[in-house]
Amino acid sequence: MKINFVPAGNILNSINQSTNSINSSIERLSTGKRLNSAKDSPAEIGIAAKLKSAIESHKRLMQNLQDAISLFQTADYSISGSSGLLDILNSIREKIFAAGNGTLTSSDINLIQNEVNDLIDEIDNITTSIEFNTKKLLNGDYLATITTSSADVNAYALDRLNTTTLELTNITGATYNTYQIGPYDPSTLTSEGTFVIQGNDNAISINWSASDTLEDIANRINSYNDVAKAEVVTSGTDTYLQITSLEKGVAGRISLSDLSGNFISSQGATETDAGNDASLTYNGTTYTSQTGEFTDVYDNLVIKVADNANVPNATISITDKTVSIPLDIEGGTQLDVYIKDLTPESLGLKDVNGDYAIDLSTSNGRTKALSLIDNIISRVTSEASRIGSMENTLNYQIDQITNYNLNLSSSYSNIMDTDIAEEMAKLTTQQLQLQTSTLMLTKRNELISSVINLLGINTNK
Repeated sequence: MKINFVPAGNILNSINQSTNSINSSIERLSTGKRLNSAKDSPAEIGIAAKLKSAIESHKRLMQNLQDAISLFQTADYSISGSSGLLDILNSIREKIFAAGNGTLTSSDINLIQNEVNDLIDEIDNITTSIEFNTKKLLNGDYLATITTSSADVNAYALDRLNTTTLELTNITGATYNTYQIGPYDPSTLTSEGTFVIQGNDNAISINWSASDTLEDIANRINSYNDVAKAEVVTSGTDTYLQITSLEKGVAGRISLSDLSGNFISSQGATETDAGNDASLTYNGTTYTSQTGEFTDVYDNLVIKVADNANVPNATISITDKTVSIPLDIEGGTQLDVYIKDLTPESLGLKDVNGDYAIDLSTSNGRTKALSLIDNIISRVTSEASRIGSMENTLNYQIDQITNYNLNLSSSYSNIMDTDIAEEMAKLTTQQLQLQTSTLMLTKRNELISSVINLLGINTNK
């Protein structure tokens, strides 16, 4: 007689499989992750790792871009915000225009001049103090660092520059056309007459009598304020009337002529300075400038030579300070971050000698000041627009990265995250199967015991 029973190993194997499945389901439900180790799905775990790396890299990239936006926002507000550079420049323009009021006295104009100088100093304060993460924003530190080997030569970056070195030779500064007349008795003249000072656009006629002092004639010349200026100077025991052009260089030269007397010819007019343009030589080419400012020597660079300078050679060292940040996690696309130099020296509000470049004392000076300030406002406005555009570009980039990262996160979630409903159903099924297998194993053992008892086999012997 044969009695076949289901092998206990098969039932135990089923119990083990159900137990393992239950443990896996419990792990997935407790961690929320469908893949908790590489054994769960060797192929998918590699894909998930790449997605995770991309997601975290994009988060870091967005933080970097947000930092760049914050930098640009700081510079933007300093330029175009309340009491920023543009507000100050517009105030300077208004005061230049106000100084042209014909009802004002020289004292009134001098007060306006002082206000303009104070506003230029405020621009200096802003551009040398505004910073982001300890780095100055508006003084060229985010554009280029420029050093020169001579105190009589300065240079400023107008736009981006590559790191390089310039060798200049035969550097001379611009000068004013100057005459000295005399020497004279310091109190009164010994004759009378008329002479003419001729400028580029107009001329003035100066009369004097024997009772006039040199100070009287100097004041008479200065009252015109648009051709030349005069002062009384002394050299040892001699006293002279010194007449100087209002503009530097060849184009600013003046001429003195006699009309009816001997003031010029007989009383000793000497041209002590012919009034020359500034000049320098670079790469074998000689450049000249009436004002001492050179913008045509090297692209995006303004070179300033001090008045009366005489420098055989000088070196200008340029270091590019532009920084680049990646726009993607591969680093293939870079954004160049730079802010132009907006200091008074770079803008031209201070001349090559460090003096204020705006002179409101003459009508010619006010005309030049208006032209200068309009050009500066245009430059600063252009830079503000560029910075604002960069802010918008970075914001658009962050929006794109955010949307892309959402898609990556969704893909990562599909691979890694547990489907709770599906896993609960699996757990319930495996628990039921485990209970059934356990019950069947019990039933099998009971059946075996019944057969043994039926056969009268005593298992205790």
